[in-house]
Amino acid sequence: MKWKESLEKLKLVLKKVWLRERYILYTNLSQKEIMDRIDSISDQKYFHRIIKNQFQMYRMIEYRNAYLPFLQGTIFPESKITFISIIVKIHPVAAFLTFLFYCIVFALCITSQLNMFDLDKKVSPVILLAPIGWYSIGLFLFKKEAKIVKEYLLQLLEAKSS
Repeated sequence: MKWKESLEKLKLVLKKVWLRERYILYTNLSQKEIMDRIDSISDQKYFHRIIKNQFQMYRMIEYRNAYLPFLQGTIFPESKITFISIIVKIHPVAAFLTFLFYCIVFALCITSQLNMFDLDKKVSPVILLAPIGWYSIGLFLFKKEAKIVKEYLLQLLEAKSS
C-alpha cells in the first residue's frame, strides 16, 4: 500500500512542475454560441483558430515569453450543458528546445563524471543549477500566463471549471 501512496504523491508533484495543464469547463451555451464567441475574439488580444468542434488559441503579448501557453479546446455538447476539454501546454518547438538543452547539460555532466573523455578538469554538477533555475522561471511564467488565459475563457464562455 505504501508504494501506491508514493505513486499518487509523485503524480501530484509532477502535475505541479509539468508544463501542461488539463481541465474541463462546463457552460450552458450551445456549441455554436461558444464558437461564435471564440471567433469574435479580437486578433490583437489572442490568436485563435477554429476547426470543427475544436479551437486553438494563445495570447498575443508585447514582451517575450518562450513559455507562452498554447491552448487547445475540444467541445462536447450535451442536451442541456456543454463540456469543453482544455489542454494548455507550451509550444512544441519550445518544449523540444528545452528538452535538447537539458540533454546537453546532463550528457556533459555524465561524461565528465565517468571520465569518458580525457578532460583535465571535471565539470561540476553545480552547472545543473542553471537549467533548474531556468526551468523554475519558465514554470512560473507558464503558470502565470495559463491562469490569465483560463480566467479569460471562464469569463468569455460564462463557464465554470470542474
